[in-house]
Amino acid sequence: MPRDARIREGVLVAAAALAIGLIAVLAWRLRPADPDAPPAVEAPDALVVAADPGVERRSDGAWAETRKGDSLHVTDSIRTGGGSTAELALGRGARVVLAERSEVTVRELTAALLRVGLVQGRISVDLRPDGTRVLRVEDRTGGVAARGSAGRFGVLARGEGLAVASSEGRVTVESGGAAVEVPGGAETIAWRGAAPLPSRPIPREVVLRVARRLEERRQAVCTVLQVDAASELTVNGASVEVPADGRVVVTQPPHGRRRDVEVVVRHAGGLVERKVLPCWEGEGEVSDLEVRWNAR
Repeated sequence: MPRDARIREGVLVAAAALAIGLIAVLAWRLRPADPDAPPAVEAPDALVVAADPGVERRSDGAWAETRKGDSLHVTDSIRTGGGSTAELALGRGARVVLAERSEVTVRELTAALLRVGLVQGRISVDLRPDGTRVLRVEDRTGGVAARGSAGRFGVLARGEGLAVASSEGRVTVESGGAAVEVPGGAETIAWRGAAPLPSRPIPREVVLRVARRLEERRQAVCTVLQVDAASELTVNGASVEVPADGRVVVTQPPHGRRRDVEVVVRHAGGLVERKVLPCWEGEGEVSDLEVRWNAR
């Protein structure tokens, strides 16, 4: 065969092979969808679906007022002030409500994992199952975390850790290299570097009561409180650490003139309780009481 004929034949063979390859690629791309295949899951957005006046978001280091319809991206933060709340939608299946004086940072948004950091305050989570996605709530450092794939639960930032109360579904709380399962109707507390406490039923009684028998009755003592440990406590607006046994001794300043204290307890499950208590003069009585269930 002449040389020119062999070259033309080789070109035609190569062109035919290329055409067959293109047809195969097109056929693969245009193939009908497999009805049994699971639907593709897209990475979710973090959308502000509700925000009271005074709610702010931080992007690129600057805080600015946020409104309904704003989007949050990874590393963005949102915070609420006194008396204000906000609600976030993470994709179509997760809602996160920030209580007053709370701050959350968005850390990861993927098709498999939603990860947020609770810097301060309390959030409530409503998570619909989709079989693919997990929501993980971490403390400021990431050393303590609560994760779940379905249900409703509350998470409260407590000093060096988190308090978690589940009202529906099961939540896993991790810290110190250990994990505890928290079923619906139970709570736990976890501190950085230590294993979480065993889960226990959420108390149905009032989470705050005044201790009537004071063993260390000294002049500097105002009152003694018994608080559910999965709670945040403020006295006259100042945050007070709640120990594991929940017993808090409230003292008065040596030269203070105030004859009462305002106590606010916010439980991880959403109960907010306020009391105005007199300092010890005999058996002081409660002068005011307010209880709000499922507070945001």
